[in-house]
Amino acid sequence: WTFASQWKYDPNEYVTKAEVLKTLVKIRGIAFEDFDIINEDYPYDGVQVFADVPKNHRFSRYSFYAYDHGMTDWLFVQKWDKKYLNPDWTITRNQMIKAIMDLYKEIIDSSDIDITWHGNMVDIAMGSSYYYQYVREAEELWVISWYDMPNGTKMWLWNNPLTRAEFAKIVSIPFAEILFEKN
Repeated sequence: WTFASQWKYDPNEYVTKAEVLKTLVKIRGIAFEDFDIINEDYPYDGVQVFADVPKNHRFSRYSFYAYDHGMTDWLFVQKWDKKYLNPDWTITRNQMIKAIMDLYKEIIDSSDIDITWHGNMVDIAMGSSYYYQYVREAEELWVISWYDMPNGTKMWLWNNPLTRAEFAKIVSIPFAEILFEKN
């Protein structure tokens, strides 16, 4: 049996901004016990922050919380008086690692992560990107690893979209205690 409306994991499909932020909102909500995970089938009557996240969008219940807690500050664009998140667009590897490392520092360890060794990834060089610090911190904590290239170098592939399988692996490492806590 296969139902047309059945959710599929599709591990090789790319994850969207909304999917990443929704997951991180749930993690933050669990950590701080300040977000109720409610049934998404009912109409959402809360604050609409983004012009492109209508009340019937699956991310609508999470969008205000994400915005209110600074989780979207660097992901949306503002045109005139409206904010646009483009929630169904894919998220890049750099955008995702910034979101994860910001949340990690907020709920797990707010101290600076001491980067003690030179990074292995040739496409992430000091000062080369706004995301350099986030990527290096994630590499230092073994949250992420690199792709081995045929020429023997290692790359982060920073601007590539992220697959669902990659996101599931990466998000589960720093938040394992929260996600897999036994009651």
